[in-house]
Amino acid sequence: MASWTNQSTSSLLPGEPWTSAKALAAFENPTALAEGASGAPKIQEAAMDEDSVNLLAIKDGTASGSGSLGASSRTTVTITDELAFTPKVTGGDIQAYLGGGGLIIQNIDPDSSSSYTYTWKYVAS
Repeated sequence: MASWTNQSTSSLLPGEPWTSAKALAAFENPTALAEGASGAPKIQEAAMDEDSVNLLAIKDGTASGSGSLGASSRTTVTITDELAFTPKVTGGDIQAYLGGGGLIIQNIDPDSSSSYTYTWKYVAS
């Protein structure tokens, strides 16, 4: 991890000597900033564009599964992790919603069974 070095503006004025300490700070400070080094400024929310933080930027895990539900039946999948994004559920006549600490998956077809799959991203500890 790079170290953050505070630079005095007055030492960077025209006519001031270029020293190895200034060169090292110029080399290490961008890396120290990106790594969140102690003493380094933190990126502020205003610096980020909409949608600039996505799944690639979050330390996450994935939970997934599948099953089959009889006509007009439902099941609840317990969510034990902190969700990063809304779960995705696919299947024939399947509806899904969050409630009661879990993902409720329901077959709305009154006559036939239906298969489903689910997946969600969660914040990893």
